[in-house]
Amino acid sequence: MANEPTLPRSLSKVSACLEGFTPPVGSFDPHGAWEHRYAVWVLFPAQSGSVIQRAGALRLRREPSGRDAATLDVTLSTTMGGRVGSGYYVHARLTCATDRLATPRSWELKSCMLDAATGRAVDLTETQQTGQVAGGMIRRQTVGNALRGVPPSQAERNGTEAIPYLGGRGKVERTVPAPKALSSNWSLFDALQRLPGNNVEPLAFDMLEEMDLLKPNQRLAYRRSLELPLSDQKVKLHCFEHLGEGILPYEYWLDDQRRLLIAVSGMRAFIFDPTAQVAEVNP
Repeated sequence: MANEPTLPRSLSKVSACLEGFTPPVGSFDPHGAWEHRYAVWVLFPAQSGSVIQRAGALRLRREPSGRDAATLDVTLSTTMGGRVGSGYYVHARLTCATDRLATPRSWELKSCMLDAATGRAVDLTETQQTGQVAGGMIRRQTVGNALRGVPPSQAERNGTEAIPYLGGRGKVERTVPAPKALSSNWSLFDALQRLPGNNVEPLAFDMLEEMDLLKPNQRLAYRRSLELPLSDQKVKLHCFEHLGEGILPYEYWLDDQRRLLIAVSGMRAFIFDPTAQVAEVNP
């Protein structure tokens, strides 16, 4: 693929990652239970001297839960550069609606920085979050050693939010109005695969990034379809583009079975890889 002259720019950026890529075979039901694994690649500017580097893995598991809900289990682990604190780990468990945006209803999340040399959590970097969307509000509670707290007097001087202490661990509680249309970056991996083909109206929504930062005015729309040579065979892929405030644009590429095979942003790519192994960490 490296010499393919007609590749879209997003795929040209990850052509080296696709050497030897083997497309999955067999039927796939995006509405049922499934597990997908992805290799995580970091895309550096060319002037950095290292254009692309494999940096970790992502595992997503979907399990239907009742008539109109599903559970998404997400584990992401990355390590870069071999430095203490240069890696990141997050495990999230989301309950989502089975609508077009996989709207998050509630979630639990834990995260920490990783020591790249040992794969263990770095002390005092652990955080835990719970959240729910109910009654027209998004409510989140985050507790962690990394949240040291800000006394009211200091917050007043700095013009910031006061953060109370809780047994030596910081605690933040936030409640904001829920937008009419809401998704999350992890929910989109599910929602995209369940869209009914390519002839769908563009979706407008707000997005919880990492279940934490609310990014407004997002838009997801079908862009194009094309055939690419992958593993000595022609594979038809369908591209959806995600644009919005406060994010780098994403392109998502799905096969005819609606499996999400490739997701590419400005500096990160997820490439479908059933052999990718995530770290198992207990923050």
